[in-house]
Amino acid sequence: MKLCILYHPKGEYATQTEQFAEECKRISSQPIELISLETPSGASLASVYDVVDYPAMLVIREDGQLNKGWQGGGFPSVEEVVGYLNN
Repeated sequence: MKLCILYHPKGEYATQTEQFAEECKRISSQPIELISLETPSGASLASVYDVVDYPAMLVIREDGQLNKGWQGGGFPSVEEVVGYLNN
């Protein structure tokens, strides 16, 4: 599994999102990607997973299926996200 975090690097939640990603990296061995929505790959990923509110955190299985996702500024706990990542 991997965690993809879609966000706007110059947006309101940029610093909080980047800190969240760093904390996840600190306690999980799974891949964690910060992806700008201002890039073609970020926009494409948002479209594929029907993301409409940002930042968005997507735990994605190896086969590309969404395991769990969160959207908007109400961040889940790091422990909850890492729990889904490690399943």
